Amino acid sequence: MEYTGKALTPDMDDFESEKRARKVLNLPMGDLVYCPSLIQKEFISIQSYSYEEKGKDKNKYCVVSVLDENGNRVRIHRDCLADMQKWRT
Repeated sequence: MEYTGKALTPDMDDFESEKRARKVLNLPMGDLVYCPSLIQKEFISIQSYSYEEKGKDKNKYCVVSVLDENGNRVRIHRDCLADMQKWRT
């Protein structure tokens, strides 16, 4: 399922599923960004994202597929994407 990278509001049609997805991925409810280069620290807005769980049992992790504002699709580990949301402040 494809989720929006924009801030969540209670009047959205699929608010509950969006909220659950962000909770699983440990992401904030506001606009999402990612940083393609840790050296430049330039943040790019996320238009949409989807995720899939990989591995089994103790080795389970999530990979997030991000579509950015430039039309590029990038795959990022869930924890890295969550950390990027904290770096921008």
